[in-house]
Amino acid sequence: MRRPKPTKEQQILFDILKGNSPTDLEGVDSNKLFDLFQRHRLFPMAHEIVGLLPPDEKTHWKKAIQSGSLRTLRFITQLQDLIKILSQEGIEVIPLKGPVLAHTLYGDTGQRHMRDLDLLVIHGDILWGVEVLRKSGFEPYFPKRDLRQHQWRYYFRHQYDVALIGQEPRIIVELHAGIAYPGLLDRAENLLTEDLKQVEMAGVPITCMSKESTFLYLALHGAHHLFFRLFWLRDLAEVIKRWDLDYQAVFNKARNLGIERMVGVSLRLAESYFGAEPPTAWQNYLKEHDSLLSRLENRCHRIILHPRFHSRGSRLNVLLFTLAMKPGWRHRWTSLTTVFHRWYIRKFLAK
Repeated sequence: MRRPKPTKEQQILFDILKGNSPTDLEGVDSNKLFDLFQRHRLFPMAHEIVGLLPPDEKTHWKKAIQSGSLRTLRFITQLQDLIKILSQEGIEVIPLKGPVLAHTLYGDTGQRHMRDLDLLVIHGDILWGVEVLRKSGFEPYFPKRDLRQHQWRYYFRHQYDVALIGQEPRIIVELHAGIAYPGLLDRAENLLTEDLKQVEMAGVPITCMSKESTFLYLALHGAHHLFFRLFWLRDLAEVIKRWDLDYQAVFNKARNLGIERMVGVSLRLAESYFGAEPPTAWQNYLKEHDSLLSRLENRCHRIILHPRFHSRGSRLNVLLFTLAMKPGWRHRWTSLTTVFHRWYIRKFLAK
């Protein structure tokens, strides 16, 4: 299947991702370009565009860039408060992406878009964590109503997170019982959380995954969503460029988890869009599985170039595509049944 040709606006964005600064915006619709940066959550990379815009449009772009930077400050404070509240009740969590990733990867939390806070519960009961946050003023966001005990058991067999929203600031917090939907890792998240480390943010020590596990998580998360937002792929490319990882250990762990295809297509996309050369330890795998990875990569390209692709409207598309993301009939069957069960949860349990 032939890959669609990018629009002028998309080509400008892709050039910036590879470090090629545009010299002019002739023939480019700045409103469409703005929508592209907004869709892919890449306003931290939009400074070069602002200098080429006419004066009456610069304010609009500057506000979008500045609002993202200011939002990250609230996220840092909220994260520290959440960890303190939960740890006092014996609930240990590790942040997924968010402020910790922005701090450790970019050295500047304003360099990464954040919409919510994702916290993986590693020690403690996730439902007790939900109750603790509700007592602290958070409101249910997903599911919106209380479930009975048997409903919660069904819920966590097919769903891996619960979302709440704070009163002020209105930040969404997702408590994760697992790193991905249950059928993808076969409940083997411990392979990613067995080697934890601590980082310091604003004088507060925060527990997080190792760099190797973080790399795998970024690939897993982005590939599951077909990288329809490029800021996920940007994180992965920056890890390849900035961090000195043990990629042989990464490869071995990916194989044990059965997600080497997901990592493989992520590496190819990171090279295609960001010029991040795949690590040597993965070169043989990429060559041996070139045909399959090319098909997966082209599907992701089409999603990235699709002008109206959105996760909610295309959830079925994403879930069905995961059939090819991991080998084995067991995973394919789980993915198919997951489509139904997650639809049922959203339709009848979550509202």
